[in-house]
Amino acid sequence: MTHRVTVPEPAAVRLLVANQRACCICHEKKQVILHHIDGDPSNYRDDNLAVLCLDCHGRVTGDEGLGRRYTKAEVSAHKREWERTCAANPIEDEEDEPDDPLPVLYETGLLRREEENAYDFELDEGDELNASVSATGHVSIMICDAEDYERCCRGKDIDVYTDADEVTEKIFTFQAPKSGTFVLVVTNTSDEDVDVTVDVDVLSVGDAD
Repeated sequence: MTHRVTVPEPAAVRLLVANQRACCICHEKKQVILHHIDGDPSNYRDDNLAVLCLDCHGRVTGDEGLGRRYTKAEVSAHKREWERTCAANPIEDEEDEPDDPLPVLYETGLLRREEENAYDFELDEGDELNASVSATGHVSIMICDAEDYERCCRGKDIDVYTDADEVTEKIFTFQAPKSGTFVLVVTNTSDEDVDVTVDVDVLSVGDAD
């Protein structure tokens, strides 16, 4: 089992503002995610988080071949240079345009047979978690609160807010019924290892005002 802590909202907001919600490599303002430069999802220090579009994220994490894939040092250099450029050229806030959901998680990786990944999210009551999970084999997906997840790990029966069994793709929205920690659990139920992509953003109830 792998347990991951997602990027806290203050850190996510700080990075998005510092990068003007644009990719630090190509500088395009399209869907972006927060990439952990050192590959450690528990390290959400500002200097370890790079704002990347999905295309550039693929070039950073994928197998692009020698001389084509961005190294960690290159990503860090792009991040520093782009944040300096943004700081020197601030933009006016567009008050009439609603905020986009926070891109708190985008991850593609191998999930071994019968293993699971668990992702923590700190949500306020009414916050919306929008998730997309896709896999090359069957997986099961559930969302529960942190207390129930601990009971589940001890083999106890629990209540879940969202669940799906034996799926290869699932897109869903979960609205927090209370403030607290909620856990998204993805379990490999196939007979072999599978590649899994998890894409999550959070729309804070405060952003809807």
